[in-house]
Amino acid sequence: MQGVETVTVDGQPAPDCIFYRPDETVAVSIDLTPYADPVAAQNGALALVTPAAQPVTDIGDYGGILVSSRQTLIAVTTGSLLVALTTNQESSLQARELITAVLAAFTSG
Repeated sequence: MQGVETVTVDGQPAPDCIFYRPDETVAVSIDLTPYADPVAAQNGALALVTPAAQPVTDIGDYGGILVSSRQTLIAVTTGSLLVALTTNQESSLQARELITAVLAAFTSG
């Protein structure tokens, strides 16, 4: 990946992040959404990945992963924070590794 862009969204405590490929197309995007409570965050995760997703029970508190044509979406919660990561690859392993690293950055402080 060649470039990283940070996009700050008003009202959110943490920035969203976009990683670009050398051809300047988006390789990975990470969206952080705080909710009032963990149940609301879990409902947000489910709404993103739809019931067609595979459950994610070993990363964060709750989540799901959906692999579709040319992309993978994984959405997991940690407490009341929803972390959604989209890659431009049909790879659940890559998405799982990336979101594990993102969550580790939040818990290592």
